[in-house]
Amino acid sequence: MTVCQNLSRQYASPLLLKISYSNNYRNIVLAIFCLSALSIYIIKDQLSTVSIIILFIFLILATIKSLNNNQTLNLLWQQNDDWFISNDHHFVSAKLCNSSVITSFFSILNFKFEDGRRQSVLIFKDNIDAESFRRLRVRVKVQGINSQAHDIINP
Repeated sequence: MTVCQNLSRQYASPLLLKISYSNNYRNIVLAIFCLSALSIYIIKDQLSTVSIIILFIFLILATIKSLNNNQTLNLLWQQNDDWFISNDHHFVSAKLCNSSVITSFFSILNFKFEDGRRQSVLIFKDNIDAESFRRLRVRVKVQGINSQAHDIINP
């Protein structure tokens, strides 16, 4: 780690990300649903009626589960690289994994909790205010992702 990164980490203020409902996420999930339904329709002659019904039920349940993931969430990034995640008023401590991806359109933040559980958070530009999204990108670029949570999944 360079001296510049040490200084920026030392003086970094906590970053609170208030993630809200994303229309982009909803549209992507619904587009995947429509394309999947279309592919089932195209191959319907090769499947039995029972198989088609089971596939549609599975597809509908998977879509509903995915749409339920589009929820409000609060993320708090402390200057010591500790993250706190909350979907209500209870914050849980987590570490950001190196496998996280930050782009100009979306971010995928992969977290590992103290109890070993993992959670990925997908952030689009439309479910966070522009200034917070910019601050997240800049802070990751300047400080990097210094994770104590290893990305290797232990058997």
